[in-house]
Amino acid sequence: MTQESNMGKAPTIIYPNEWGLASDMLTVLSPFEEVTRALSKHSASISEVIPLLHGLCSIIRSLHAGEESEDESDQFMAGDDDQDATVGLGQDVAAESRERYKASCFPNNVDVEALKRTLLLRMELCDPVATPARNTEETPATSSTSVLSFLQKKKSAIPMRTHLPSGDVGAYLADGDISLTDNPVKYWSGKLQCWPNLTHFALQHLSCPPTSVQSERVFSTAGNVSTKEEILQWEEGKKWQGSMEKVRNVLKETEKEANSLSKQLTTIKELYSRLEQEKLSLQKKIKTKGVTADQVVGARTLEADREIEELKRRNSELEQQIKMIRQQQALPRDVAMEDITIRNQYLEERLLSLENQLSKEPLSRPSETEAAVKLRVTKVSLEVTNEKLQADLEETNQRLLLAQSKGLEGADDYLRKMKDLESDISKKNSDISELKGQLKEANEKRQSSQNTIIKLTEQVDLLKNVPIEATTDEGLAKEFHSTRLAYKQLRREKAQLLRQIQRFDEQFRTTWTGPGYKELQEQNKAGQNERKKLQVQ
Repeated sequence: MTQESNMGKAPTIIYPNEWGLASDMLTVLSPFEEVTRALSKHSASISEVIPLLHGLCSIIRSLHAGEESEDESDQFMAGDDDQDATVGLGQDVAAESRERYKASCFPNNVDVEALKRTLLLRMELCDPVATPARNTEETPATSSTSVLSFLQKKKSAIPMRTHLPSGDVGAYLADGDISLTDNPVKYWSGKLQCWPNLTHFALQHLSCPPTSVQSERVFSTAGNVSTKEEILQWEEGKKWQGSMEKVRNVLKETEKEANSLSKQLTTIKELYSRLEQEKLSLQKKIKTKGVTADQVVGARTLEADREIEELKRRNSELEQQIKMIRQQQALPRDVAMEDITIRNQYLEERLLSLENQLSKEPLSRPSETEAAVKLRVTKVSLEVTNEKLQADLEETNQRLLLAQSKGLEGADDYLRKMKDLESDISKKNSDISELKGQLKEANEKRQSSQNTIIKLTEQVDLLKNVPIEATTDEGLAKEFHSTRLAYKQLRREKAQLLRQIQRFDEQFRTTWTGPGYKELQEQNKAGQNERKKLQVQ
């Protein structure tokens, strides 16, 4: 009920004083975070506990300038009354033996001279044989850290003491301090010959870690200390959770892409069905048009055959007339008539060869129409030649009559006229050669028409796959552009999917065998098949 009531309300507003409290909390907690991180390092030792705590308390005093905060920090530095005294003393001695801090890290109420005496006793009791110290190389502390900078300032503020105890401890305290970023193991290994007992004692304390677990587990509310294996398993679980979230995001993206691909497939299928319908309609139209064209071509061929028969009949009549004239004419006239008959025979043979070619050629709409046109042309030319021959015959008859009347006086005129006839015959030969050239051109045109027929059939096959909207030039351009864009988009999406799969395999070195992976593979295969079909179309 509270959630439902809060749904309609406006979100809570954070006021400036609350922001100020939050910033103050951050400033107060930042030194605590720094100290916990410093103590949780692999290179940390027990000698760093008291100096860091002293610096932390000093920073808290500077932040909270009240009596209560000072009392609490003093109590924190003094420790609980129930704590073991030997443990606190050991930590103080370890801090005293740390060359970075020495006596600068203790508060005012701690007796430094007592710590020196205990340090001398520990050195006397210490075994002279040195124990191997672990590698305690520390990462260099930056100048921005507040606790370490505070300790550095406090250490540099204390002057060197002139009156120091004798022995190794006095020499150690008289020696100069090293930087906070230097390695303490290197310092004590260099002082092994000068102060052997003190060096062994210091290395023992440097080898002792401040805590056995990390800071995150120390300050946990449960208080249960887990092993390294559990920590590693927990970290691996976090990594796997992150990888699984990435895989889920990738799967969501692939599902979206699959939905878009399915929509595109439906649109392509609709276009394909439309193209099939248009193909059927175009086939029906072509069939109806083809039947009418064949009928027209057949009628034209019949007419051409009839005209050829009439021409043959006229030629036969002319031959008979020429035979009659030969019987009536003299020898020179017979020679001229023989030439004419030879030419007529040549023309007849030419006509027969043309008829054979027409009968052998396949019936096709453009070639048959051209053949009909050629036949008409040849018919007209033959009619013209027949008319000329008839006129020549009439003229020759008249000339023969005149020659018979005149006798030898008209022989010269007859020879001249025969020459004129020969010139006319040469002209006719030239006309026949022109007709031959026209026939060659007609054959070439017929071949070109056949090529155009093949091209037109290919265009008709292409038009069968064209949709209704693509009947105009603009529609064709739009359709081609849309299909091209769809094809490019499919290729890009496929490339993106392949890259994502390769990245996933390279990151995790495994293959995803979930329930959605097979479906994605099937959808990818279907998309590839449909893309191939589109390419073929």
